[in-house]
Amino acid sequence: PEAKTTYLNVPVLLKSPRSGFLRVKAIIDTGSPETIIGYEEAMALQIPFSNVATEKFINLGGSKYAASTFDRLTIIFKDEEEKAVQESINVCVLKPTSDKQKM
Repeated sequence: PEAKTTYLNVPVLLKSPRSGFLRVKAIIDTGSPETIIGYEEAMALQIPFSNVATEKFINLGGSKYAASTFDRLTIIFKDEEEKAVQESINVCVLKPTSDKQKM
């Protein structure tokens, strides 16, 4: 039998050192080696791209993205008892390589 793919699709708050909180819906994949956020969310979080180097390029959904790592993002979500859980995480920010490609 095929293994069933499961993931959590939950509301979370994101916070970077330069911004307030940004409420987003997130797919939490605990088996993924990377946590990815889109360019628009990164801009709203005021992630300083001038200080973040492009590390690699990723093809996703037929489009090419420049991928950069940012290591000072905080994610906040609620546990089963509705208590806030806060973690500092590294994220991979995907930026479209042309204006035609939107995330």
